[in-house]
Amino acid sequence: MGKLLKVTLCVAFSLCIAPFVFASAISDDDKAVADSTIMMSNKFTKNWELNVMLGAQSYQAEYSRPVSGPFKLKDSWCFTGDVSLVKWASPYFGLGLGFTEAGYRGLRYGNGDKKATFAKPGDPVYAGDSKFFVASGSYGNLYAKATINFVNLFGGFDSRRRFELIGYAGGGIVFPTCKLDRYQRVKGASFNAGINAQYRVAKHLYVTASLRGALISDGFNGIDYVSSGDLRNLSLDGQGGALVGISYKFGYNKRKNQ
Repeated sequence: MGKLLKVTLCVAFSLCIAPFVFASAISDDDKAVADSTIMMSNKFTKNWELNVMLGAQSYQAEYSRPVSGPFKLKDSWCFTGDVSLVKWASPYFGLGLGFTEAGYRGLRYGNGDKKATFAKPGDPVYAGDSKFFVASGSYGNLYAKATINFVNLFGGFDSRRRFELIGYAGGGIVFPTCKLDRYQRVKGASFNAGINAQYRVAKHLYVTASLRGALISDGFNGIDYVSSGDLRNLSLDGQGGALVGISYKFGYNKRKNQ
């Protein structure tokens, strides 16, 4: 986990400074056009975006592979919520911080996975295979991200445009948020990526739909080995999800053509 954490932090740092590097690479003429159109500045207090979303997320680990494992994909979906704050350095690039709270539902192998993070006495036997027990709980993901507005970047900024497509990538730390019977201090590293589709319904308010995924250090859920049959261990766990919510953009100066 240490090596992945170092790599993740390096990637996260690089992604965080990238928006300012790219923004400074935009020609003065382009900046003049953008500034004259949207009357914005890059002061720290300007051009912020708050996102609040709810949805469902699936954590995929050793015994929950939909192809080789006994645990089906539909069994692993859990409720999730996400809050993030983004500072836009330009109409094209930004950076932000976010926090995701998600449920966990996976499997542990009999009494063999004694270090399983979410294992609890009395966990039910999985109906699909009596050798496995259902483990459940919740975890948080605190992450930094770099964002890119694809519509503005490739289509040019237009203050009258209602639809925006925003991608992001970054790194973070995952940790349990439920009461655990053991190993309460376990932590892991995450590499996060996703894409948000936004539709403006008011001057500063957008409806947002998000598709996202993450790679998580293998040992976070306490199961970093496979001890049964044809299952193959993977060096990373993963998660994927879909969320919907609202985005509010504040600190913007008055725009023309609105």
